[in-house]
Amino acid sequence: MIGLLLLAAAFAAGWGVREGRASDQQAAMEAEAAELVADGRQAEARADQLETDLGETQVQRDDLKRRLDEAEQANTDLEERSAALDQRESELDQRQTAIEETEAGIEANTVTDGVWTVGVDIAPGTYRATDVSDSCYWAILRTGTNGDDIVSNDLPSGGNPQVTVEEGHDFETVRCGEWVKVE
Repeated sequence: MIGLLLLAAAFAAGWGVREGRASDQQAAMEAEAAELVADGRQAEARADQLETDLGETQVQRDDLKRRLDEAEQANTDLEERSAALDQRESELDQRQTAIEETEAGIEANTVTDGVWTVGVDIAPGTYRATDVSDSCYWAILRTGTNGDDIVSNDLPSGGNPQVTVEEGHDFETVRCGEWVKVE
């Protein structure tokens, strides 16, 4: 019986060791569980922060996309305006060329004070004077006669006199304004 008692005592002592180990393990597990709960709360807080950051990033992305769309539209508008300006510039260049040609034609067909050889200095044809003064004088002379062979001349005192000159003539004009070729 002593043996049995000893055995029971040893068993009870062993059970107490086990019970002490079990409570240490339970405490360790509870501590680990508390850490896991804290980690879970931190993970949830981080997830909430990431969701907030994601929302802000999406707002920024949407704003950037809107601004990019506006910039692309502005670029398209600029390209269209540039094309329109290029077209307008081309039209103005053509118009300027036409004006310059017209002015050159007018200048080539306009005679001012001086002695002009027909066919060399001025084209043959009919010319009309503008802005004739009271002291206007004109003469049609045979070329090469130094003004000695007068074909026709006049001292108009106003109006718009008209003369017709041919090759082989010199045309002299003094204070008659401009003579413009009409034919």
